[in-house]
Amino acid sequence: MRRLGIGLGVLAAVLVAGILGLNLWVHSYLRSEAFRRLIAARTGQALQADADCQPLDWSGSSVFSASLTARGEAGGPLESLDAEQVRANVDWRAIFDGAWRVDRMDIVRLDVKIRTEPQRAAGGPGPTPGAAPPKRGLLPNRFELDRVSVQDANVAVGALGRIRNTALTVQPEGDGWIFDGSGGWLEISGRQPLEVDSVRVRLQQGVVYLTNAAMRLGANGSVTVSGEVGGPHAPFDMRTQWQNVDAADVLDAAWKGRLTGALSGLAECAGRPGRDPITTGNFLLTDGHLEGLPVQREIAHFTRSPEFERMPLSAVSGDFTTDGAATTVKNFVAESPGLLRVEGGCHIGADGSMDGAFQVGVTSQTLQWLPGSQEKVFLTARGGYLWTDVKIGGTVGQPTEDLSGRLARAMGEQVIETGAQLIERTPSNATDAVKKAVDLLSPLIP
Repeated sequence: MRRLGIGLGVLAAVLVAGILGLNLWVHSYLRSEAFRRLIAARTGQALQADADCQPLDWSGSSVFSASLTARGEAGGPLESLDAEQVRANVDWRAIFDGAWRVDRMDIVRLDVKIRTEPQRAAGGPGPTPGAAPPKRGLLPNRFELDRVSVQDANVAVGALGRIRNTALTVQPEGDGWIFDGSGGWLEISGRQPLEVDSVRVRLQQGVVYLTNAAMRLGANGSVTVSGEVGGPHAPFDMRTQWQNVDAADVLDAAWKGRLTGALSGLAECAGRPGRDPITTGNFLLTDGHLEGLPVQREIAHFTRSPEFERMPLSAVSGDFTTDGAATTVKNFVAESPGLLRVEGGCHIGADGSMDGAFQVGVTSQTLQWLPGSQEKVFLTARGGYLWTDVKIGGTVGQPTEDLSGRLARAMGEQVIETGAQLIERTPSNATDAVKKAVDLLSPLIP
């Protein structure tokens, strides 16, 4: 019995020494350059990137690194990733399952750039969160990550825009990752920033899926965005819908004081390899007003209708297609009840040139002060308006139209015809004098 007790004591001592030695060896390995390189390599594989991290500082099961960087490889959607103040909590029990498991990772600041036109690498997409490299040696060579929380995330998607200062959580899901964000701002070049309510993105097999992004614009406007980047058919395919957006929040400075109303509509933008994206959609403006245009003062003066100076708009709608820098508008309708209705469409070229055909309808009361307009120009009656065709051209900066010239000619012809009728009713001794007067005035009438 005594020998048995001594043997058990020696065995216990050996086991304790072995455990202590193994513990020291594991902790030494965790602080080694080899383990840091292993983390960088596995991070790079998951992100299809060349990754690196600052030295690791361990405190119990918690590890800290001042920064983690990654530069995307050709073929992946990631262009770059920069994380600052990274802290992770390791579940040591997972070592017996053959994995380094991180229960939670916290990042103070994260900056990510995503390509909008990734080209597939010859070897296909990189490993997914569920992929497990073979174990080597006594310690695990596989990593598992349950959750990442970011206090301040900034994600830029090519030239499309970026989300800044949002709180972000990241979790693996199957062979992909789910990103949930809240707060912050969405910035699109040339547009007013949108306040983010919530956003969800899924990264799977090298494709970025924007499941839904709900945002606010101005006091009452709401905007939702969904789509994908890096899909097999197009570099990107995005859908945007907006409701009850104040026109002043989207118009440029030249139009903010002229056009008011609430805007709704949607737009779908699809990228094409090697070509400009195509955007199609529609728009609707309600409860609006148009004022401040010089032509409005002239129309109000000639028609003796002051309502034209601040013209109410019950609705303005249309469909549009933008291909590169060129835009085509179809099914355009604008109406100011009791004053004016416009229907038609136009094409605006990349150089700013305009080519359009419209039908303009006005009320008979509006035309009563324009001699000849109802007899020679506005000839079709429909829906309570008198209609005529109008062609527009020129450029966006200097547009042209053929309506004013036709009205001027109609007025001149009407004056001449009225003069001729007067001649027929004029006593014979005054006929010659009236004819001479009409002949002298005719060249002066456009």
